[in-house]
This record gives sequence, structure tokens and C-alpha cells, in this order.
Amino acid sequence: MPYLGGAGVFIPFLILCFAFFGAPWWAVLLAAVAGTLTFLGTFDDLRPVKVKVKFLIEVALIALFYPLFVHVLGLRPDVVLIIVGVVGIVVLGNGFNQVDVLDGLAAGVSFFICLALFVMYQSPSSSGTLSGLAVAPLVLAGLLGGFLAFNRPPASIYLGDGGSLPLGFVVSVFLAVWIFDAYPWDVREIVVAGSVISPVIFEVLLVSFHRIKRGWSVFQGSPDHFALRLVRVGWSVPRVLVTALAVCAVLAASVGLLWLPPLYSWIFAGSLFVFYGVAFWRLSKIKVPAITK
Repeated sequence: MPYLGGAGVFIPFLILCFAFFGAPWWAVLLAAVAGTLTFLGTFDDLRPVKVKVKFLIEVALIALFYPLFVHVLGLRPDVVLIIVGVVGIVVLGNGFNQVDVLDGLAAGVSFFICLALFVMYQSPSSSGTLSGLAVAPLVLAGLLGGFLAFNRPPASIYLGDGGSLPLGFVVSVFLAVWIFDAYPWDVREIVVAGSVISPVIFEVLLVSFHRIKRGWSVFQGSPDHFALRLVRVGWSVPRVLVTALAVCAVLAASVGLLWLPPLYSWIFAGSLFVFYGVAFWRLSKIKVPAITK
């Protein structure tokens, strides 16, 4: 079935994680939650679950998982960072689900984020505590690259919720623990982490802002995603995908800032702020149809 692509990505990913790393506790925990989300999302693809019920299950799973994950990795038990991490994983994890509205988009965005994460784990900002985890984003990037061959427009198979939910969860966890490990941060860590994940943050902010502005629930589906807005003004699906992935490639390359003086990070952050500000303004001018509450 075309919407079972998520299982086709995550079952091999979990198998490869155990093949590469054995069965350390972090891999067992990651597999348990990612596997549960794959099952939940696939069930939802086949027999829809209420959005709020699905969201509450995600929150409960992540709230239980993340403190344990931090502990088994040997990271310091900072309560504030753990709370921020849980919130971030929940928000960003659902952000990947919002990005998944166009052939190849969620898988392509995630591919570049995973490549960036692999490099980030090798950077001077990483303490070495996460060395056992470093290959996992590269394994996931390889699987996503293979999946894109079938998911690019016109797609013959899709991630569905069974793919976008665990994908958002795993990628967000990889980023969250890197941020946790890199603390205390200077401008380079903040800018690089924000840059790499910024396409997902941008989508969440754009969609949430306009839904709230129009009195819609943030949990309700609507055609106000950045990709669908571009299609609405005449962009072809391949053009939207290629443009978005070109931007993601530049953002992933920003990991090089970790090896440069902080001044370059300030300059890049300013450029990024202008780019997203203009993009938000221009996309907000595109009218989208109303939805029934």
C-alpha cells in the first residue's frame, strides 16, 4: 500500500541500529518509541485516530522517554534542559508531519538534517559523549536517500503518518541530545542548531500563525502550508521540491560555522533572519481557501 512507506524506512532503520550498535539501552529506548509511533501512525493511515488523542499519546511517550534517554547516554541531568527538550521534540516532531504535504518534501528535508547532524556530532562542540550515537543519523540519511527515489514526484509510495511521526521524533531527538551535549553554548551552536532545523520551525510558525489568526484549530488540517501556497500560485511540485531542498542543502552546510570564528555565525544569523522574514511576508500574501471548522 502506498502509505506504508514509513514502515519501509523505520523497520530497516531499527534493524540497522541494532546491527551497528548492538543493543545498548539508548538503542532499545529509541527503537521502542520509534516503533510505537510507526505503529500508531500506520494505524492512523489505515483507520484515522482523533488528532488530539494521537497528540496526547506522543506527549506521554516522549515525556517518559527523553529523561531516560539522556540518563543512559551519560549526559548531565539538567532538569530545565530536559523539559525544554521534551517540548522541543513534541513540537518539532509534529512539525515534520506538517512538512509532509508534498511528494519528497519531508524525506528530503530530513535527509539534509541527518547529514548535518552526523557532521555536528564530529564537531568541536560535541564532547565525545555521543560518539556511540554518531553514525545513527548517517544510517537514517542513507535510508531516506533510497526512499526518495520512490517518493520524488510523482511519488509511488508515501511516508504517511507511519513515517512522518517516527521520522520527526528520531531527528528531533538526535538534535536535542546534541544541543544538550553542547551546553553551555556560544553563538555558533545556537545558530547552527537553529539553521539546520529552521525549515521545520518556519513551517510550524507559518501554519500556526495563520490558523490562529483565522480562528482555526492548530490541530486541524488546512491548505496553508508553505509548499501548498507555492503550488497555489503556479509553482510545479518538482519546482517547489527542488527549491526547498536547495535551501536545505545551504542550511545543512552551515555546520561549517562550528569551525569558524563567532563573527561568521552572527553574519549568517542576520542573513537567515532576513530570508525567513521576507519568505513569511511573501507567503502570507498568498490567499488560501477557508476550511470548515
